[in-house]
Amino acid sequence: MDYIAFLISNAFHIYIIYRFASRIFFNYPSTRTSAFSAICYYILNSVCALYFGIPLLNLATSMIGLIFLTLPGKDKIIKKFFFIILTTGLGFGCDILVYSIVNHPGYLLSMGILSNFILYLLELATEIFFVNKNKSDIEQREWLFLCLVPIGS
Repeated sequence: MDYIAFLISNAFHIYIIYRFASRIFFNYPSTRTSAFSAICYYILNSVCALYFGIPLLNLATSMIGLIFLTLPGKDKIIKKFFFIILTTGLGFGCDILVYSIVNHPGYLLSMGILSNFILYLLELATEIFFVNKNKSDIEQREWLFLCLVPIGS
């Protein structure tokens, strides 16, 4: 059961990163190639995390997955590098915030889900304030995610 919850949480995490990349940072020539790179990122990250479980290897596969995610973008290399550093830093920041508040080793999966939820809120706030200054309505499916994630955890 923990594996299924981890895979769902990881899929949500990859969705957040993909959304951050496609809506804020990069101009992808086609959604098909960018979605394929996000799926490769998910598979690589999930398999290595579940099979090996070594934190440094997880970090390395996350960085490689982020590189896969940036490859289809036609943007400059410095923008891709900044995206990788920014998303990794935001993920670390959310993890540290949640782990310092909860600080209970028995709730690692729940803390990961909460960390992903905070990362999603950061992505929404960034999108609203920096990209869609004139259009700040949160879509109906986004409210669905905002309500289902805490209920599911």
